[in-house]
Amino acid sequence: MREILIRVRNVRINLYFVGAVACVLVVVFILTILFWMQKKSELFVVTSHSMTILTAPIAVLPPHAHKADITGVDSVLAPGHGVVVNSAHYTVPFDMWITGVSLTTRNAPASVLHHLILFKEGYLNSQCSNRDAEIYTIGADSRPQATFPTPYGFFVKKGTKLYLNGMVHNPAAPRGPGGTYTNASIGYTLTYERPSNKRTRPLEFFRLFLYDREHCQDPTETIEGRADVFTVPVGAQHYVKSADANIHNNQARITFSGSGTVVGMGGHLHEEDGGEYLEFLKGNVVMARITPQQIDSSPSRWQMNSDAKFFRIAPGDSFTIRASYSNPYNFPLVDAMGHGVLIVAPDDSSLLMH
Repeated sequence: MREILIRVRNVRINLYFVGAVACVLVVVFILTILFWMQKKSELFVVTSHSMTILTAPIAVLPPHAHKADITGVDSVLAPGHGVVVNSAHYTVPFDMWITGVSLTTRNAPASVLHHLILFKEGYLNSQCSNRDAEIYTIGADSRPQATFPTPYGFFVKKGTKLYLNGMVHNPAAPRGPGGTYTNASIGYTLTYERPSNKRTRPLEFFRLFLYDREHCQDPTETIEGRADVFTVPVGAQHYVKSADANIHNNQARITFSGSGTVVGMGGHLHEEDGGEYLEFLKGNVVMARITPQQIDSSPSRWQMNSDAKFFRIAPGDSFTIRASYSNPYNFPLVDAMGHGVLIVAPDDSSLLMH
């Protein structure tokens, strides 16, 4: 009888234990549901097939006059032109392949975008050692979405911290949308797949840029007076800015140490201020020319069109960019931009899987 009582007592203890565990699991489940409900109303949202990251909102984004209206005062180098925006740093919850990128905005039209960069914290940037690696960048004249076909994609390891940096600006009509926007955010929606045998070729992103002075400033800080820009003289017609051979470690040039395939190209100019085209060169050979086209004849909406095709790169291949501008003003254009993007699938992808 005594042995039976001991067993019953032990059973009760086990039942209490099981009940306590069940209560803990219920609480954890409820907290998890509340957590994800909260996330969906905030700036970082993960679903079964996509991830959305938004910058911290701008309380008020008023319109401002374009430089043509105020004799050059409006510039990416001047106060009041644009607002630097950043996001928090978010941790990727599992290994994923990014298969598409699309621009998303909240409480403002997409035309307030100047540029938006997606960074991987702690990964080496090939062009600027004081910056983290870029996964993707969209400019005002970029296509607002991209899809990467099988077997390509950007591989992101579980635990990687992602964050956004960019700039928004709001020129008055007709140069821009011209409204006043409150709590405005910009960001990316990333479509992704979990690892499988479908995705086998990780991509690497490179952004080259032209400038007059050696620059690699921290892009998450204010850009006033320190942007990566160059000057186009007064009255210049078809002025060509090339990579300056005298600048050490020029960020308008890249030399590849391994072989691979270029699977995408893009660029950014200030078309409304006379930007005409951007070219990629391998040595002295033009590999691609990217030209802007107005959308709906709007002075504020442009899209870069590329004649680029997939092509191979070999170890030691060096690429540079150059841009052409005609200055429409009676003052020097001190904030011209020329940025070029290369998306590469390296043959040796082992480093990109970490």
